[in-house]
Amino acid sequence: MEWPIFQMPYLGNRLLIAIIGVIHVCISHGMAVGGSFFVVLLHYRALRDNNKRLGDVAFRILKIFFIITTSAGALTGVGIWFVTATVSPASIGSLLYVFFWAWFAEWIVFVTEVILILLYFLGWRKYGMKTGFRFGVAYVVVSWLTMMIITGILGAKLTPGNWLETHSFWAGFFNPSYLPQLLTRTSIAALLSVAFSLFIVRFLKSYQDQWENVWRLAGKSFLIVSPVYLFAILSYYNVLPQEISHLLGTALMTLKYSNYAYLSKIFFFVIVLFLIVSGIILVLKKKDYRFIAFVPL
Repeated sequence: MEWPIFQMPYLGNRLLIAIIGVIHVCISHGMAVGGSFFVVLLHYRALRDNNKRLGDVAFRILKIFFIITTSAGALTGVGIWFVTATVSPASIGSLLYVFFWAWFAEWIVFVTEVILILLYFLGWRKYGMKTGFRFGVAYVVVSWLTMMIITGILGAKLTPGNWLETHSFWAGFFNPSYLPQLLTRTSIAALLSVAFSLFIVRFLKSYQDQWENVWRLAGKSFLIVSPVYLFAILSYYNVLPQEISHLLGTALMTLKYSNYAYLSKIFFFVIVLFLIVSGIILVLKKKDYRFIAFVPL
């Protein structure tokens, strides 16, 4: 079948997909998958310490995440389907054909995820913190399952592995980059969720008495997740095809250089910076947060 050719003026097709994709991934990873992780973590700490005000902070973060994920996140998700199907219908058609049942399962899990975030957010006040926490835990698990399924499908386009010879569903789904990419996505989602949550908490001035609890929990999360992210991202780049490695320089806007050692230094520096900031957050006293918040209290 002959498909009509689409060309986005000025931006170009690839940049159009990149813009929509980056926005969607930041929202879906940082506010849906990772956001559920950090909100539930705050929720658990509030229950453990019987700290209702910390629970209120968690609820306010959840409220913002809920609004953004169910509006901008949903729109950009549909936008990715629309743009990619317009730009490269044959490619999207092949993904649907090869991984039909994976897509089918992913859409069921996604609907379940939407139901759970509705129950978590709307039921928090109605059913109480303890009952709401159960919905939150279920939401964390289901949102991560969505990522787990979608990673196998998208990874097959990058590293098809044995699928080229066997055309086996499982060979394509559990491709060479599946585990490294899944671990990378999971860890970056956790890091993004902490960053977004800290940004939101900074504007909750009526809860300044809880800032110390949030900052310390954020610091501990950074300290735990950052080394995992370093291991994951380096493992991911180790399994990339050689053809892709030549394009990394362009992706990082270095144009000419795509040296693996150079990239490793960049990521190592970022992770070390995360660890240093996390350490500072952990050792600072409450009155010293003025130094790290940048905006005068």
